Amino acid sequence: MYAKKLDDENEINHVFHSHWTRVATVSYEATAHLPWNTFVKLASLCSIKRSGTLIERRLIDYNKWMKVRGRAHYGDATNDQMKKIEIKSSFLTPLGNGLPTFRGVRVWDQVDFYYFIAIDITDTTRDPQTTIFMLTKDQLLEEIRVYKTLRRYNKKQQDVAQNERSELGTAFTKSEYERWKLMYRTSVKTE
Repeated sequence: MYAKKLDDENEINHVFHSHWTRVATVSYEATAHLPWNTFVKLASLCSIKRSGTLIERRLIDYNKWMKVRGRAHYGDATNDQMKKIEIKSSFLTPLGNGLPTFRGVRVWDQVDFYYFIAIDITDTTRDPQTTIFMLTKDQLLEEIRVYKTLRRYNKKQQDVAQNERSELGTAFTKSEYERWKLMYRTSVKTE
């Protein structure tokens, strides 16, 4: 990828207008019927929070899970065995280091399974590559205690001694990410 000097005001305005016009039309209702790869391309244009919500809704709908309402600390959904599920997603973009970053993991929530969705869009000339990980609560706690894969990512939170309610996030190394692919890779319905 090469750097192009952006100095054409008309081109900048066109890109700006085109991007925000498209983003404004990205709602779940307008995109739910699309094939997964098309859906995630559109979701990637949105903010991190919005894209996460779109992906979460898609997985809940396509897997016929039940949405958990509000902030009851029971995850995002329950499956047909009434197991509580938390869903986190991350885009690997051409601007990043090629590794996913998952944020906002709350270990105090009463959750049975954690689904981590990594969507690789680093090469925009090919279809997105989706990798889905599923960890039980015990596996997640082991990742924290033994492997230190999930940790506090906010400096202010790190300064708060023994803060049990600090949200955690990943900062994978390449070898940690490869280990997750071997240990936790799974699949769920996306289409």
